[in-house]
Amino acid sequence: TRLHMAFDGRIDRVVLCIRCQEGLWASALASSMAHGHELPDPDVLERLSRAPRSWRDVILDLACALPGVEIQVMPYEIFGGLPERLLEHMTGLGEMPRFHARAWLSKSPNRERLRQILACRGDERVKTLAGAGRWQPFGSDQIAALREAYADDLFWLRAGAEGLARIVEETGPVRTGDHPAPDLTTRGRSDGTEERHLA
Repeated sequence: TRLHMAFDGRIDRVVLCIRCQEGLWASALASSMAHGHELPDPDVLERLSRAPRSWRDVILDLACALPGVEIQVMPYEIFGGLPERLLEHMTGLGEMPRFHARAWLSKSPNRERLRQILACRGDERVKTLAGAGRWQPFGSDQIAALREAYADDLFWLRAGAEGLARIVEETGPVRTGDHPAPDLTTRGRSDGTEERHLA
């Protein structure tokens, strides 16, 4: 809301990249451990897996804070490795360079690196991170709950998101002018009535 006011209402598009909560939280927790935070305890993981808020709530908050602004939602699972496609959709400026700046920044540490971090701290729980590859702190039931929440979010978005947002899942070329002007982007119900949700 403050940004909307600061730009005097000139914001016409917001792009939100979403990710399955299972991968999002695993990556965020691994990165936080690399920056000095503790290995999460089981209670924290259980609360995260049963959190009542989802991406749908975030999008409703955005729509409330930015009335009249087009909201594009782009899944990380599609665009996470395609930054040029992401930028094309965000800007509508046409094709971007395909083979430039391919370094993967802010990558979360894998199990081996996390074991090194915990060992340096003298944390005896280092043995709980045995194995190779990405670290997944959640159990199978928790992963199922997180995946179900994400599936619900995607279903809601694909069904039109109450006219509040548009999901972008295609990775093909984007041409200049593909995005509708803000005054041509309808929001709310088809009868013209807008719904607002308390953020």
